[in-house]
Amino acid sequence: MRLPDQIPERIRAKLLVEQRSERVGTPCWVWTGATVTGGYGSAWVGPGLGTSLHRAIYKLLVGPIPNETLDHLCLVKGCANPEHMEPVSHQENKRRGMLEKMPTCACGRPYDHVKKSSYKGNPRRVCRTCTARQSRERRARQKAVI
Repeated sequence: MRLPDQIPERIRAKLLVEQRSERVGTPCWVWTGATVTGGYGSAWVGPGLGTSLHRAIYKLLVGPIPNETLDHLCLVKGCANPEHMEPVSHQENKRRGMLEKMPTCACGRPYDHVKKSSYKGNPRRVCRTCTARQSRERRARQKAVI
């Protein structure tokens, strides 16, 4: 596969085209140059594009990014293929990331709710069935003590 000519040659030289994910049908464009903490590519692509490689290439080839985060559908952080990016809200990106790391609760049920945590307002996943069971058990223990 040939990379688009709109991408500067010095950037194309450091992009490796290979299939790294079974989640997408096209190969990833894996950045082999400098990265930032977390594994995302970092390079100056052109004026007004910033240094976040996947965002810069998306802007160059697709157009402006709405005030959103780009979600890597392939789950390869070093990938810069704009076909593997989907603009989503920060909250949706976090929710998708949490589902990838742990799709079910400790009892094996799928998480059925995401709510704000009381700790710093960060979203967390909740299995309502397990939460209800834990609440019943806690109330029973408290009642037994009284």
